[in-house]
Amino acid sequence: MRAHVAWLALEGRWGLSYGDLLSLSLGGFILFGLGALPAGWLGKCHALFTASKHADGDWILFVDSDVKLAPDALGGALALAVNREYDALSLMTALECYSFLERLVLPLAAASVTAMCLVSFTNDDEVPIAFANGQFFLIRRSAYEAVHGHEAVKDHITEDVALMRILKRARFRTRLFMGRKFASTRMHSTYRQMQSGWGRIYSGVSSRRPWRILGAIGFALSGLLVYPGILVGVVRATSYHDPGWIIAAAVQLAVMTAVIATFYHWSGNGKRYALLFPLAGPILISLYGYALKMCWTGNVAWRGTSYTYHATPASK
Repeated sequence: MRAHVAWLALEGRWGLSYGDLLSLSLGGFILFGLGALPAGWLGKCHALFTASKHADGDWILFVDSDVKLAPDALGGALALAVNREYDALSLMTALECYSFLERLVLPLAAASVTAMCLVSFTNDDEVPIAFANGQFFLIRRSAYEAVHGHEAVKDHITEDVALMRILKRARFRTRLFMGRKFASTRMHSTYRQMQSGWGRIYSGVSSRRPWRILGAIGFALSGLLVYPGILVGVVRATSYHDPGWIIAAAVQLAVMTAVIATFYHWSGNGKRYALLFPLAGPILISLYGYALKMCWTGNVAWRGTSYTYHATPASK
């Protein structure tokens, strides 16, 4: 499949050096500035909306600057979308994890948001539920313009999910696929970054409503309780010759570990980290707790910028 592709790069509030700008220019990118941020807009939403105005193709691919793409990622995604008449296609990228903390926490943090948002329903045209990963988000231009693009989600902290939801409600065909063979990214390397990043995501996709996050906390707690349950089972088996409790706890542990191992595998990380859920679980719960705080206050701090987020109809 042959197609005209224009690569766009924005320079505004990110402080790119002259060397960065020269490299982008020599690499075939079209460079342009953003100017002042209009009132009522978040910076990323304004940047993406501005970029869309400079693109001249029938399709627009929004991709984060820290995403690594395979050579055939764009061609494969575009061919799939065109051949199957999709209007929007997003990929769940592989998680690049280098430290122990990243490998332990990030796969479960990512799995949590997919569970909160029931992401599999994105591919069901009859269910008004949708999710997108802004790291790789391919949209048909006509569909994007029909819903007014990022202008419709200009003040949303998880604009990718909000925009996909609007597209789905407008009866456009949306799809979400696992794409770890086509794209990868390193998201957060420190606990503070995880706290701010995932707190923003959880509170944003929940529109500052706590129920999905509270459900995630309940699920994590139920998983952690299996370990003291096994200890109780050992005591009952040795003291009262009653193996029922320990058998039930062992079955729950086996099933839970298998499920968690699958999450690690899907993210491109080792299944063995599932055995460390007693360590990962409390960290996850702390991330959920920070997200609840964001839901309550609406205050978001991300990459050096602080602002207050108000849930809008487009986000629900």
